[in-house]
Amino acid sequence: MGIVKKIKEVFSSVARIQDPIFGGGTVAAKRGANSFTNFIIGMTQWDTMPEEDIFEQMYAWEPEVGGGIDKVGTMVGQAFQYFEFANIEDMFIPGGKVPELEKLEKMVKHANYLAELNDMTEIMEVYGELLSIYGNIYIHENPVDFSLEVLPNRKITLLDTLERIMSPLVDIAKMVITKVNWVVVDENVPHLQREYPIDECYIVKMRSTPIWQTDSRGRMTYGLYAVSPLQRAILAVWQKRIIMAIDAMWRWANVPRDHHKLDAEMYSLDKFAGAGGITEMMDMAKQRAEGDCQAYADMISNKLPDQGYVTLNSVEIVPIEHSNTSYMAPNELFTQITDQIWGAINVPKSIVTGVSANSYASELLISNYTNTKIMQIAKKVSKPILENTKKRLLAIDPTYPVEYLRVKLDFTLAATEIDQVKKSVAMASSGIYTYDECRAVTKHPNLHKEQYGQLVRNGATIGADGDYEDPEPKYPDTPQSRNQRPTGAGMSKSEKSTS
Repeated sequence: MGIVKKIKEVFSSVARIQDPIFGGGTVAAKRGANSFTNFIIGMTQWDTMPEEDIFEQMYAWEPEVGGGIDKVGTMVGQAFQYFEFANIEDMFIPGGKVPELEKLEKMVKHANYLAELNDMTEIMEVYGELLSIYGNIYIHENPVDFSLEVLPNRKITLLDTLERIMSPLVDIAKMVITKVNWVVVDENVPHLQREYPIDECYIVKMRSTPIWQTDSRGRMTYGLYAVSPLQRAILAVWQKRIIMAIDAMWRWANVPRDHHKLDAEMYSLDKFAGAGGITEMMDMAKQRAEGDCQAYADMISNKLPDQGYVTLNSVEIVPIEHSNTSYMAPNELFTQITDQIWGAINVPKSIVTGVSANSYASELLISNYTNTKIMQIAKKVSKPILENTKKRLLAIDPTYPVEYLRVKLDFTLAATEIDQVKKSVAMASSGIYTYDECRAVTKHPNLHKEQYGQLVRNGATIGADGDYEDPEPKYPDTPQSRNQRPTGAGMSKSEKSTS
């Protein structure tokens, strides 16, 4: 069910409620506040919800969590550049047999074509978000067409043997599961259970630190499941929602109001003498008072906020306003909780919002950390992509040396193209970097052999062998122009040879 649809269903009946006594929308507004409170509390029954549902809800509803994870996913997608082949000179090659350069270049072209065809940037972005939400990604690879399917975290159990499905305690010595041989979806659900051998699956974890975990079937595991980054934000978000619910009711109870007082003297019992006994007089006075209150309430229910009241002097109007508006300083508390959420999900606030009160030095440290974090996640999620691409390439050409295929990842926060070009020029001027290293700074792939003849420098084309000479000026050979030629260090080579 979509978020907008769910909200409409909760609040659709509220707007039509009318006050049975005073009319208008007073009770409707009160019911709205109550419904808002009940809605927040109802959706936050986290003590009875699976962890995966909690993480998904936080991602969908919490602006700090959703915005931070969205930013992480976008940056991880930007980190993917292209496929390339490894530097053969720096590798140990068994047997000393080096693959042909043309074969490597053709393989890389095919790999980059597949990357563009499958929108590899989008895949990296999705994997980056999933890893930030759940801490684990389970991907099944179809052995026929090599298509990838992300399996739902909530329905996954990792087993060492399928015998555990029917007999949870196969062996008392093997009660704890420490190795994954099978990935099971919808375990023990008739007609839906699927078992995949680990050879057909990729498991990506945010952290490989082994910890004790109890799976969804109550079995103890060690080192199989990683902790979700959102696990640390549960208490902070829970507290935030409770305070939001309390604050909504408190604010509704303390909205400034007008107390309209009707003179009770009009309903004293002596005004109803002769109506019978004391009981009859009290009933008649009560009916008259309720009728006048109802009539007066009907009269003022349709008045606009800027419209004045015209009444008899028997009516007194007294404004009621709460004198203390900082009963628990909710705004400051919300800020503190929000800071806890940013710290829990490990995403700097300034990276998401673009606003910060920190110094330049602090933001520089944050930028460096973010670069490291994004590259770390990008390397993790790129591994199944690389292995899957290798299998696809072998299906195209079984002779491809796929063991030399690499994924080029690069990410620099807030670095513009001109900054990258400047750095590349400075590296080239130092004379200690290669063409490929200088081009890598600007996120360009390595040059192919035939491209060397297309390079341009200072208006001149570099030769196919990479040699370069400054173009010599051609001066007219006349007595007048000869005297105007440069001399000394400014003379060209041809002039020095002929002078």
